[in-house]
Amino acid sequence: MSVHPAPQSPTAVPLMTPGAPLKLASAKRAVIGTVGFFSKIFVNAYCKTHTINEQRLFRTVLDNRDRPLITVANHSSVLDDPGMWGTKISYWWDAGAEGRQLISTSMCGPSPQEICFGNRCVWRRENQGPIGLCRIPSYLGRAVSVRARTTAWFFASGRVIPIVRGDGIHQPGMDLAVEKLNENGWVHIFSEGKVNQESTMLPFRWGIARLIMESKVPPIVLPFWHKGFENVMPEPKVETDKYYPRARKELILSYGEPVDFASNGVLEQTKEMDDAAARIHITDYIFNETVKVQKDTERMLGDPLWRKRGKPQLNVDSPRTGDPA
Repeated sequence: MSVHPAPQSPTAVPLMTPGAPLKLASAKRAVIGTVGFFSKIFVNAYCKTHTINEQRLFRTVLDNRDRPLITVANHSSVLDDPGMWGTKISYWWDAGAEGRQLISTSMCGPSPQEICFGNRCVWRRENQGPIGLCRIPSYLGRAVSVRARTTAWFFASGRVIPIVRGDGIHQPGMDLAVEKLNENGWVHIFSEGKVNQESTMLPFRWGIARLIMESKVPPIVLPFWHKGFENVMPEPKVETDKYYPRARKELILSYGEPVDFASNGVLEQTKEMDDAAARIHITDYIFNETVKVQKDTERMLGDPLWRKRGKPQLNVDSPRTGDPA
């Protein structure tokens, strides 16, 4: 009688990915394309969406394929991740094969493991392959529900990296994010660490500093700020609150200037610091750059002529604004 080893905790099991490259690529394109398509329909047809300086994102991504890229934004809703990328997904398709490859195989991002993968669903790595489909260890058997298997497969195919909240910046998910950057990949991160529906951003976590410090090539960081998703999907305040997307809201996505850590001198300033001080310095720098995008955008929102793409919808709830200082 064979005896299977006891399952390890989610934090102890290393991240792995299965083989099957053909299925892997097909699953990525199917999941990302489907989510992007429906997100685009919702944010463009059922909401009034404004994008500001979006060419900064496209040009930074397309013109720096040989550099690691980190995009960082505030996190105001569970829908902001698919929603903000769905607004312009048609641009990546219009950019040809290169654009389609970028949106379907390049970008990945951390997300809480207990939400996206379940407490017992873990990724596995095989031959250092790309992240992709999730395979559940056979010894778990019925311990993993069908729903957990399905959500794990879905989010893994969508290039989501599982992060265990509370385990700090040194954990398998962050190791994988660093690896992707060292392959000149693209990592998107919500550095607030949780959904924050207030106008003032929360202090950023140190994870982004680790990504920057451990990249073999100094990365380019593109900060951006968005507003309105907290009205589309407000967090329930009591158990009786209904949790569903609301239409006819106004969304604003504003992209800042790309920050090149190969030339801005920030990494040189940290050479004489210990690791903790260096992480604080870099994290504060990125936080201030993101706050700058918010302040500049809110300053522009005070101008009644800022809407360059026509009048807003009637009966649309405008997003709340507030001084982030």
